[in-house]
Amino acid sequence: MKVVKVKKVGVWLLVAVILIAAAGAGWRYFSARRNTATAQSTRVLTAKVERGDLEVKVSGTGAVEAAAQEEVRTRMSGTITRFDMKDGQQVTAGQLLAELEVQDLSLQIEKARLDITIQERDLAKLRQEKTLDTVKSPGNGEITWKVKEGDRVSEGNVIATIQDRNRLEVVGRFNSAQLEQIKPGQEAQVFIQEFLSTVPARVVEVRTDPRPGSAGSILYEVKAEIENPGSLDAGMQGWLTVLTPAGERRAVEESVFTRPDALDVRAPISGKITALRVDSGKRVSTGQALAEVSDPDSAEQLVNQIATAELKLQQTRLDLQDKERQQADRAQKSQVLAPIGGTLVLPAKPAGVGDDVSQGTVLGTVVDYSQMQVVIPVDELDVDKVKPGQEVRITADALTGKTITGQVVSVSSQGTSQSGVATFDVTVAIQPVEGLKVGMTVNADIMVDYRQNTLLVPIEAVQQAGGRSFVLVAGAPGPDGQAATSRRVQVKTGAYDTSRMEILEGLAEGQEVLVQGAASRSGSVQGNRTGVPGGAFPIPGMGGSFSGQRTTPQRGVGQ
Repeated sequence: MKVVKVKKVGVWLLVAVILIAAAGAGWRYFSARRNTATAQSTRVLTAKVERGDLEVKVSGTGAVEAAAQEEVRTRMSGTITRFDMKDGQQVTAGQLLAELEVQDLSLQIEKARLDITIQERDLAKLRQEKTLDTVKSPGNGEITWKVKEGDRVSEGNVIATIQDRNRLEVVGRFNSAQLEQIKPGQEAQVFIQEFLSTVPARVVEVRTDPRPGSAGSILYEVKAEIENPGSLDAGMQGWLTVLTPAGERRAVEESVFTRPDALDVRAPISGKITALRVDSGKRVSTGQALAEVSDPDSAEQLVNQIATAELKLQQTRLDLQDKERQQADRAQKSQVLAPIGGTLVLPAKPAGVGDDVSQGTVLGTVVDYSQMQVVIPVDELDVDKVKPGQEVRITADALTGKTITGQVVSVSSQGTSQSGVATFDVTVAIQPVEGLKVGMTVNADIMVDYRQNTLLVPIEAVQQAGGRSFVLVAGAPGPDGQAATSRRVQVKTGAYDTSRMEILEGLAEGQEVLVQGAASRSGSVQGNRTGVPGGAFPIPGMGGSFSGQRTTPQRGVGQ
């Protein structure tokens, strides 16, 4: 019985040992499975820091259009009298394409010019009129006044006479043969029978009208002046002899001495005699001031008349200038010129000679197909990178295998907002190539930056926090499959594209960095798996971690 009991105890001990061993094996199995699952849930990819070239570009799509096109418009209303426009016609800038009928203003212009001539003459006459003038002597002699101070006179009235008592005149009579040799200004002499003496004289007038002489002869009169030596007087007689180049010519009859006609002194203007400067009976000489005449009442009226005439003349001149300007302006605007050089495109129903058009009517369009461009919309986040002069690479589905070169011409300063996103138009000039036509859709890559032989990492490896940029540099795995340790490194970033970012400071070529969310990426992303507890990239000393989502850097500015 004791043997039986011992055997039973041994069996139970064996069963207990087997159960304990099985439980331990199971615990180790499930513990390993749990550790494997945990490790698998926290595995990440790494990538090496490599050198390479980076092209940063901004892309867009647009339709090709002519860079220059201008409408051909009329500049005035009228009837077309000339129309030299055909669809597809090549024209040059400034070429005459059409003309309109012009209203002729020539008659109005000529009338205005005649009015100016008349008004200028009338104004000159007014300016010659005086309201204050000095009476001057018309000759030499003794003055006799016919007025006194204070008398009112009219223009042209005789106010005095001047008689030259130191001078006598004699009129001799000569036949036609003698007259041929006698001229005014010749020296002469008069023989006075009473004194048996001769006095000098000078011919002042030769009269060609015949006068009857004695015995039916025809004679001609010659007047000569004699300076009175003092002993001669009117009524005396003498013989006149003229000293000609052909010899002496003596009058056929004796002549009687007479005094010269008295000279009239006339008022130069209408007005009042304000002063007589010479007394009657005094001898005066030619040009001597004799009296003053003034008319204060007429002075103001004359000033007003002159001012009115000047204004009228000025207005007429302005009217003439305006008509001449209108004539020139209409002649110029009547011509329809090509605004630029290029190909003329006419509307479906073009105008023609005889059509009435209004100002601004579009007769056609000139398109310069030698210069092409494309306008592409650029997102507001990228527009600051785009500058005039940047190279643009253009492709078109219609031109397979061809890359066209372009250049940024301008960037719009005003954007267009749609669905909460603003875009800005960028105009790109295109070098014409065979096959490229207006209206084709093209894809444009604006080369905004290029970095050569620079350090590059996947853009997913860079995380920004607190205004700085960081990467996690992978360490070596620990023993028994323990998770690799990683360290946080602050870096300075540069340019970037959609997949890679430039590292300016903080990393060296060949280092490995942790990449989150890049399991499907190829290239420099490595297949090394590094366990990180918690399933995220912890940032030591910071409250954040790499969550596996891409955070867009701040426009390529180094951090």
